[in-house]
Amino acid sequence: MKWLIVVGRYVPEVGGGNIIYVERFIKELINSGHEVTLLTMTNKEDYPEYEKSHNLEIHRIYSPKGDVGPLWFKNRDLFTQKLISLLEKNDFDFVNTHAACLLTLKFLKEKNKYNFKLLSTFHAVHTYEILFNLKKYLTFNSPNYKELIAFIPKVLVMYIFEYYTLKYTDTVIVMSEYVKGTIKSFFGNKFLGKVLVTGIGVSQPLLPQVSKQKARETLNLQQNETIFITVRRLAPRMGLFNLIKAFGYIKDNSSRLLIIGKGELYQKLDAYIKKLNLQDRVHLLGYVEDDLLYYYYCAADCFILPTEQLEGFGIVTIEALNYNIPVIGTPRGATPEILIKFDKNLITKSYLPKDIAEKIYYYLERKEEYENINYKELVNIEYNWNSIIDKIIKNEEAKKAKTILFIPGFVCDTWSIIEQYSIELTKELSQNYNIIWLAPSIKNPYNIFKDKKNKYKLQEPVYATEAKKHNIKVITADLSKFNLIKNLIVLKKIFNNYKIDAVYMQFGFERYVGTISSKLLGKKVIYTEHSYPPKLKYPLIRHFLYKIFVDNFITISQASAEKLPKNKSIKVVPNAINVFDEKIIDEEKKKRDFYKEKLNLNKFDYIVLMTAAFRYMKRHDLAIKIAQEIINNSTKNVGFIFLGGGVLYDKYQKEIEQKRLSKKILMPGHVNNVNEYLAASDISILTSEFEGFGLCLVESMHYKLATLSFNRYSTKEIIDDGENGYLVEPGNIDEYADKILYLINNPQEIQRLGQNGYQKVKNNFDVDVWRKKMKKAFNEIMNDGEQNV
Repeated sequence: MKWLIVVGRYVPEVGGGNIIYVERFIKELINSGHEVTLLTMTNKEDYPEYEKSHNLEIHRIYSPKGDVGPLWFKNRDLFTQKLISLLEKNDFDFVNTHAACLLTLKFLKEKNKYNFKLLSTFHAVHTYEILFNLKKYLTFNSPNYKELIAFIPKVLVMYIFEYYTLKYTDTVIVMSEYVKGTIKSFFGNKFLGKVLVTGIGVSQPLLPQVSKQKARETLNLQQNETIFITVRRLAPRMGLFNLIKAFGYIKDNSSRLLIIGKGELYQKLDAYIKKLNLQDRVHLLGYVEDDLLYYYYCAADCFILPTEQLEGFGIVTIEALNYNIPVIGTPRGATPEILIKFDKNLITKSYLPKDIAEKIYYYLERKEEYENINYKELVNIEYNWNSIIDKIIKNEEAKKAKTILFIPGFVCDTWSIIEQYSIELTKELSQNYNIIWLAPSIKNPYNIFKDKKNKYKLQEPVYATEAKKHNIKVITADLSKFNLIKNLIVLKKIFNNYKIDAVYMQFGFERYVGTISSKLLGKKVIYTEHSYPPKLKYPLIRHFLYKIFVDNFITISQASAEKLPKNKSIKVVPNAINVFDEKIIDEEKKKRDFYKEKLNLNKFDYIVLMTAAFRYMKRHDLAIKIAQEIINNSTKNVGFIFLGGGVLYDKYQKEIEQKRLSKKILMPGHVNNVNEYLAASDISILTSEFEGFGLCLVESMHYKLATLSFNRYSTKEIIDDGENGYLVEPGNIDEYADKILYLINNPQEIQRLGQNGYQKVKNNFDVDVWRKKMKKAFNEIMNDGEQNV
């Protein structure tokens, strides 16, 4: 790929962390086979306007000031003219800028004329840096009003440049979550969807690391001393005065501090060292060339990063760790998010001298332990240039894909198979689409909790936490049950920030308000209808909602599909379970007697299981009549187990007691060991008046039970009558009882139906099959396909 890197100044003219980053980034791009052109400025008249070396083309613009700062409009215009000239002559894939003020507003607005992606690297929010530097002009004793007045336009102009760069760029590259946070602080959430956190790659030394002894001999350093080093630009925010003062607290005369770097504070720091009488133990070494700096890293025992403010990343931190040097760092900027991966115990409480001194003592007490720690391997995993470049390119490729917003509507404090499968589906779809989940804040008054106490214990919904563990992008925003205007405002902002193409909903009140708002905002609406019962609440209102606001349905059965509006795209994807290998099921079935004894069921010759919540639609009254018929007419001792809880549980329990059937019909309630009951049982029944799908039938067939159901709605999509189960005429309890009696008297038929049932489940209702069907459904929907799955 072809890259154009745009930077104000470049090596060897200037140094510093930002320029080091650019230099190394360019080298790694070239090493990875990319073509790179660099556009920069210089105040050196003897530097060539154009040169090519090491597979890098460099174009320079001469400026006496040597920069394109926010107020140098003439320089910036020259820069933009040259930039446009290069774009017209080359077909760049990416233009990567390293300062907001390098581009004019006119260019940003018209950049779409050219076929490239604009990547704006924010090493820091420079508006923040300018404001930080203001404090030195605001001293109470003698405020420098002249400098203060000069700073005001710089702040305003830089803010404008950064704002419009964020607005018009395609991707904002930052090195750390800290920099991302400062963008949020100054510019709000508006641009966060464009921000890509990459970290910084570590560059390996050109030479093999020499021993500490050899390095110290080369540098004339004592072998028996503990040497602390820091590599810093000598600027106010670097915290060097605090470090020197902290070292003054250390009474170990065998410890030495080496400060490497140049900058405006050199004289003041030198005077401060003398003031504290530390000139024998603290040394300002000034600027050190890379080949010599290499020896200082090899010679050091410990690195200290005493930053007071604005540490966008800290290249020196990973450089030191790459030399297996432990790093003591202050909790400022990005330092904590780096060091927590290596040793959180070396992060100081603050940037104040006493807290830095405390960690120096902590290190000295454990020096021998730290000498045996290998940081290098982890550094090369976490901070790898190839991974960073790959991440940037994949991020741009992903943007070409359509983006789908998931609004799950799950219960906030539960984690079930439904949430787990949704995460698996998201991972599957992420191969073709950008998937974003929308989760409410935990304080949203419309949230649903299984246990209301969790509202005060959780920081976010459980499913949001789990999704993040799988690297799924989760954004937080609250929808309202009743305020349509609020929902339109919230979703419009999300749609604009994240370039949403379609919205997918399935549970909670969000499936209604999200559907209406998304459709009104012109988005493709995908809706999973999990069931469409005949006694649906408010059927006319719901049907109207579906007809007007839903574009595409995914539903769990053909029976439900037939109830949906005919003019819509409808994809049928049955529910699924995690199908075990047949050997595992057979092993479970061999434990049948063990489970019967464990569950106090060993008195029964045969066990008939029904798993269903005690609700009217499940028709437990018919199940009881069927059970009574079997109990009265079978010569075998048959037990019936009704698993589940619900509003009608007590009613049916009393009915069973009144009929004196409680020894034969057991009601354990809701249990967490359903698999044990399945393994212990022979036959499974379901007497529902309606089933949107009937997952309990699939679970029974999975455990090789002979499975029976009334032939209602979706059950015929699961059971093939006589092949892997029996379907009974709805309401015909005599036929139902006769089928069960036949099975009890013909155990080989139980085995045949069970074996065939397992194969049906494996071939049609395994979660892997479900994922593939869901992926196909989404592909057809996103491509406006009309053919059902």
